[in-house]
Amino acid sequence: MKTREVIVDDIFDINKYTIKKNNIPSSISYLDTSSIIRNIINKVQNLKKENNEYPSRAKRIIKNNSILYSTVRPNLEHYGFINETKNNFIASTGYAVLNLKEKEKNIDTKFFYYLLTQKLLTYHLHRIALNNVTSYPSIDSDDISSLKLKIPNDIDYQKKISFFLSSIEKKIKINTLINKRLEDATKLIYNFWFLQFNYPDHKKRPYKLNGGKMIFNKELKNELPHGWYYGNFSDYAKLNGGFAFQSSSWIKEGLKVIRIKNINDDYTISTHNCSSVSIDNFSNLDEFKVKFGDVVIALTGATIGKYGIVPKDHNSILVNQRVGFFSLGDDPIKKLPFLINSLNQEYFRKSIFQISGGSDQDNISTDEIESIPLIIPEDKIIEDYNIICEPYYKMIINNQSENQKLINYFDWVAPRLINGQFKLV
Repeated sequence: MKTREVIVDDIFDINKYTIKKNNIPSSISYLDTSSIIRNIINKVQNLKKENNEYPSRAKRIIKNNSILYSTVRPNLEHYGFINETKNNFIASTGYAVLNLKEKEKNIDTKFFYYLLTQKLLTYHLHRIALNNVTSYPSIDSDDISSLKLKIPNDIDYQKKISFFLSSIEKKIKINTLINKRLEDATKLIYNFWFLQFNYPDHKKRPYKLNGGKMIFNKELKNELPHGWYYGNFSDYAKLNGGFAFQSSSWIKEGLKVIRIKNINDDYTISTHNCSSVSIDNFSNLDEFKVKFGDVVIALTGATIGKYGIVPKDHNSILVNQRVGFFSLGDDPIKKLPFLINSLNQEYFRKSIFQISGGSDQDNISTDEIESIPLIIPEDKIIEDYNIICEPYYKMIINNQSENQKLINYFDWVAPRLINGQFKLV
């Protein structure tokens, strides 16, 4: 395969298109730096100017075939490729937005996206970020524009590679969409049962709608169904802290360790890029091991309060210090639905920020999270809800686990295709 070396700045415009002060649109669709993970958009904010909703960083205009690469903590993999945009699609200034120059006719932009987001390049850019003197690890657009990369001369072969890699991504996106639909279904049931108090009564009718007995709770200053009480999260599940590994413990391969960076904004855990420690030295830390279906939560930093479900993995997984994990028993998935949907309530994350102070450097303890209020229904009602939703979460975890395998395969095959070690026929 014949290749040529290119400099990113020679073939791409970076951050060329921005909102002008004299031409601010009345509404925008906005992506912040946590909105994309590995080319999957998990949240688009639809904002209006008249409501003063625009963040100060909402500046970068996204066009068709734009490459978005977060300049903050590159190892978190907040990057993506936008095939087709929408009106007033805007990205945070925390992204470098790359658009192929019009004169370039022999480069497939999607191929270049895959080239730019290879694992080795991500590590390279993250090392630069760690060495920069800023309040958090970050790069600037010059670190990307100055990269020298080799690409195949044949644009048709570039497209063949990008099509193959896109097919893997497509399956990951389908699994992610299925999981979103399953999660939405469990949320609907949770809201109807535990927020509107319309769980099935003894005649299988909605409790409150059919005159179920409600009792005023002084602490909550509201009514609760008879037999329910105003408790806290520790009444349902205890929260444990992780092990304090030393920086010298990290090795290339071994026992996986979940750190804060592995907890994603879409409530998933990325195990493909976990740090590792020696099996010989740390395999006896049973009290810090998690199983699939367990829930872990960040206890410090800018992502404090972020949580996710541990996917299936054939190997043991440990939890690092400043990551907490809820004790859900030997078969966590049986208690998972009620816990995860209780954590999904907006007041929970607000409580985290209020307790911690909400800054990038603040911490929260496991005891403080356990003390966050939670309405506790009767055991039988929680059990019925968990039984109904358990199959949903089994499928969700299976899809998450399949995605991890696909990501591992993608990260293994992509560089070999790009550098010509493997060849598509």
